[in-house]
Amino acid sequence: MQRGTPDFPMEFYHITENHPRYQMQMHWHSDFEIIRVLSGRIKLCLNEYIYDFEADDSVLIPGGIVHGAVAENCVYECIVFSPSLLYVSGKCRDTVKHGVVNSSLYKKNITVDSIFKAVSEKKRGYEFEFLSGVYSLIRDIAYNAPAVKSGIKNGKYEKIKAALSIIEENYNTQFTLDFLAKSCGMSPNYFCRFFKQMTQKTPFDYINIYRINAACEMLSDGNASVTDIAYNCGYNDLSYFIKMFKKYKGMSPKNYVKSLEKAD
Repeated sequence: MQRGTPDFPMEFYHITENHPRYQMQMHWHSDFEIIRVLSGRIKLCLNEYIYDFEADDSVLIPGGIVHGAVAENCVYECIVFSPSLLYVSGKCRDTVKHGVVNSSLYKKNITVDSIFKAVSEKKRGYEFEFLSGVYSLIRDIAYNAPAVKSGIKNGKYEKIKAALSIIEENYNTQFTLDFLAKSCGMSPNYFCRFFKQMTQKTPFDYINIYRINAACEMLSDGNASVTDIAYNCGYNDLSYFIKMFKKYKGMSPKNYVKSLEKAD
């Protein structure tokens, strides 16, 4: 997906309980991501490792890491950006591609705070302040700063990344468990066990949560009917869509829209 603009591919997200993706499903992308907790607690999973984050904790996640989070009364922020922003020379490109492969954790980090301040306020020239801060973090990593192990073993993360990519690309269509399993070179039964081990959710739950989260984003735009949104998210039966929406969001689509209006 396009982050920011083509000439500056960076996106900032401020996430509260009202955000459609407040609970972050396990996913991956080639972009880098910085997550900072403002309040509350969040359980962050980086590949097979789980960390408890609280206010003032942050993490730099390089591309390719499978990650997700469970938030508890939490407000947090994310910056997602293309590493191409850092490729000002061949040497820099090599450092980023081959030297920044593990996630780095931070506690009350002044540089991280300055990065988020710059992108949230967007004052003139904020792009340079953002890049300056990120380069500072990358420099520290290059100097062998403590890093979190990525936990990649026997290619299993390549398989789960393939499965998650297929879901992301096909969530709005009808596809079967057999198709998903065969795409990863597994039998359906083994795939179900593997998928739950890696994401803590069954394929059925993961796909439905992904679809309902996508529906929430469409509902927040206010440009389409509930029926159209159901169809665009892979549901051919409106009543079943509403049932799934209530299951995962605890309210109907119409009441969800009303909750957004109250929050405004």
